[in-house]
Amino acid sequence: MITQELIDYIKTQKQKNIADDVIKESLLRSNWSSEDVNQAFLEINPTPRPQEPSHLQQAVSLPENPSLSTEKKPKIVKIVSVLIFVIASLYAISTVSLISVILIIKRSMDAEDLVFSFLKYFPTFGIIPIIFSFIALFFFYLSFKICDCSKPSLKLGISSLLIVPAAAAFSSQILISPLTKLAADYSGSEKIFPSQPLSQRGLRFDDPIFILAIISVVLLAVSFKKFHFKTSSISKKAKIFLALITTIFVVPIVSIISLEYVKAQNTDYGYSKAVETVGHHIYRPSSVPSGLTYATKFVLGKELAGKQTAIQVAYDIPFDMLIKGEQTEPIVVKQVEVEIGFDVNEFATTYAKDASPQKINISRAVNQTGYLIQKPLGNSTLSTIIYLTTDNILITLISPRATAEKIIELAESLE
Repeated sequence: MITQELIDYIKTQKQKNIADDVIKESLLRSNWSSEDVNQAFLEINPTPRPQEPSHLQQAVSLPENPSLSTEKKPKIVKIVSVLIFVIASLYAISTVSLISVILIIKRSMDAEDLVFSFLKYFPTFGIIPIIFSFIALFFFYLSFKICDCSKPSLKLGISSLLIVPAAAAFSSQILISPLTKLAADYSGSEKIFPSQPLSQRGLRFDDPIFILAIISVVLLAVSFKKFHFKTSSISKKAKIFLALITTIFVVPIVSIISLEYVKAQNTDYGYSKAVETVGHHIYRPSSVPSGLTYATKFVLGKELAGKQTAIQVAYDIPFDMLIKGEQTEPIVVKQVEVEIGFDVNEFATTYAKDASPQKINISRAVNQTGYLIQKPLGNSTLSTIIYLTTDNILITLISPRATAEKIIELAESLE
């Protein structure tokens, strides 16, 4: 009878490289039957299966449709893949151009301490580069996917090339329409900008993206019979490329635009930094009078009353009214802390020179008294209001265009 002890003994002896005949002879001398010994060896060394004829092995290894594994994928598909890659690149370039417009305008305005956020006045404009960045990423993926020559990739390619460029053009026209409308009003010409956001003229079918998309669709339609391969995932290199595009292109674009949207909501205009620097109260309106808005940030280091520590900020009509042709009405407000006992009457008289200061009522001024000085300036009048607050802050408001009433209204709003 075969036992586990017998099998373990044979395995141990074989591991010691002892020949099978020697092991058998040893077992027979130990009163094991020849039948049990042979059966144990069979269990340890099973008889190998006879090999199948070579022609049967080849038959088994062949796919059901030999042509799919041996047929080379058509060159025309590679051409389409390159065209789609170029389309993706064009969307990427358009995205960078749109971002550049926003950042260049922002930088030029910041250099002059002006308060102007492009996305504050045209918030829909920032959505366009975000959309274009995702479209670029999608077409990069499609350029790799189309190479598997499968029916799903064919359907995806044709539908995407027919729908996405047109949809992107329509949506971008809608999103940019506030800017184009404002520019059209300013130019006074409807010939430059389309009056309707969804116009055929605005689509620009002569755009390289549309041309390449149409060529790609035609090539796919001509070679549709070639798309009979099994669908497969894109290569590892393609996945790495798409990951890089997402990391170094899409994510930064979304981040930059999102940050600009956050900055567009900022209403501090450098006020907190100015207060921290000068260490005293800075007057500003809790609510800017109607028809005016901040034109600049709070700027440090200006001159007033012989001191170089004055704070300056300007107010004017909103940008959208300026570009429509409304007359600018800037009001510049300066303020500086002066010593106790400062003679504001003498300062106003010296400031006026050949004009006579007029006393006006300012609720937050010492003795509720301020001074209005008006001088001719070309075809307009330069108006200045001077007053001293109860906490020794000398404030001047000056404008070459705004009426005295509007300047007084702004002075009364300062708190």
